[in-house]
Amino acid sequence: MRVALCCMILACFVALLGCETIPVRSSDDSSAGKLQWASELFSSKDEPVHAEELIREEIERYKKEKNQLGLAAAYRQYGLFFRSTAVIKFAKYYHEKGFEDKTVKFEQRYEKAIEYFNKSREIYENYGHVDISSSLYISLAKTYDLMNRQQEACDAFSAGLESYIAYKKLNPEALEFRSEEMQNYEEYIGSMKQQAGCKDKAPGSVVPTRAPDKEIPQPQPSPDMNDVKPENPDQVKIDQVREEVKPSTTPETPAVQKTE
Repeated sequence: MRVALCCMILACFVALLGCETIPVRSSDDSSAGKLQWASELFSSKDEPVHAEELIREEIERYKKEKNQLGLAAAYRQYGLFFRSTAVIKFAKYYHEKGFEDKTVKFEQRYEKAIEYFNKSREIYENYGHVDISSSLYISLAKTYDLMNRQQEACDAFSAGLESYIAYKKLNPEALEFRSEEMQNYEEYIGSMKQQAGCKDKAPGSVVPTRAPDKEIPQPQPSPDMNDVKPENPDQVKIDQVREEVKPSTTPETPAVQKTE
């Protein structure tokens, strides 16, 4: 009896030790919060490697589920990932081992960011999310600016503003409750255009640089969280303004919801 009791105590002790040595993944790693967690990893924790793994897992999941809005959110985060300063800090690692997407070279990361922003924008626009589209145009503009493609950056800024104006027309009730916020957003775009050296164009004269690409902004379009412009490939040139909104934790429903 005494031996059996000792064995039980020993077993419990070993089990407890075992539990302490097993790493517990954050609750943010659940399927519902993976994009949110991935965004945190590359935007504020400088852990881009794990962030890319999470984003790609979500892309595959949403493809299998045929969840277009979830896929749009994942594409958007992948674009922000490729343009993030965390990736720049890991330049040596990516030069040696590459990205999870083996078709992308470190020097081509901005082109890939543009590709994913456009994929995301097209889906959102197809679902009528004009507010998110506006924010994605700003992401495109900032990326073009990083690549010294000024005219494309200016066109994207203007397209973002026009998309935002279209959103206001579709949602007149928003003017009453968020007039100050909307005014600030328009001023923000104007300020970014000025920094990029853009010349103002008359409303309605803007044609998105890449015709096939479409985007969709969210109810509260706010700029990128990881938009930074370097003076040289690896240095910051314009003030780091965090504008992109965090990914929705429930992007599964294709209802016209607005976020970020």
